[in-house]
Amino acid sequence: MADETEWHVPQLCIVLFRFPGVHGAQDAVRDMKAEGWRHDEVEADALVSHEANGKVHVHDPGAAVAGGTLGVAAATILGLVGGPWVLLAMVAAGGILGGLVGHFAGRIIPADDLARVGDAIPRDSSAYVVLVEEHDVPRVREVFAELAAGVLTFPVRTEMDGLAGSEVLEQLRAG
Repeated sequence: MADETEWHVPQLCIVLFRFPGVHGAQDAVRDMKAEGWRHDEVEADALVSHEANGKVHVHDPGAAVAGGTLGVAAATILGLVGGPWVLLAMVAAGGILGGLVGHFAGRIIPADDLARVGDAIPRDSSAYVVLVEEHDVPRVREVFAELAAGVLTFPVRTEMDGLAGSEVLEQLRAG
């Protein structure tokens, strides 16, 4: 018998919290994590700041960590074949190269979009940009409700949006 379970592709949303001060977003995230917020519902996040002199900074922590981890793992496997000295050199090189690749290519939220956020927020302010599923938006908003100077939420448009109501989606539902 065929499985009659209805498919649901969750809608992803960006929640953008604006904070006063260049370090306001970073401080708020640090404080909420210290208070026990685990941010399990967050798919991706980034910190953006706009200095008083107009310079924009983007910090996307997840990309470089993932790339570095992958690089160290690959280098460890290759280094085991070459012996202990090669292992140490390969792990270091793999971590550095993997981190660089992750930093530049592994971003979930595109760097250009984050830079545009930085340009759009007022000078001497910062933003915490979070990618979450639609049903998690209220939970994330609640965490920063009292700290943020402003909150903006909008859905992420994807190629999957074009599938809604299409023949392809109907075929997926049919089995």
